[in-house]
Amino acid sequence: LLPLTATSADRKWLRIDMALAAGDRQQQISYMLNHCADFTERLTEWERQFLESVTDQFEQRGDLSNKQVEVVEKIYCRLP
Repeated sequence: LLPLTATSADRKWLRIDMALAAGDRQQQISYMLNHCADFTERLTEWERQFLESVTDQFEQRGDLSNKQVEVVEKIYCRLP
């Protein structure tokens, strides 16, 4: 269980961990990209373009660089 002072980011990561107990990197990336796609109205133009680009890359190559994943995580964590 999370402490009562858990942040929304803590709760989000708990949902990812529970949904993806196996810890599969591709599943985690896919989950975050799909979640971000549900909130495009809350994204900046740069974030929308970045997510579109990395989503295309992910679909073609099946992975992203560590730096790209870090940016996706930052965007993901600030969304509801």
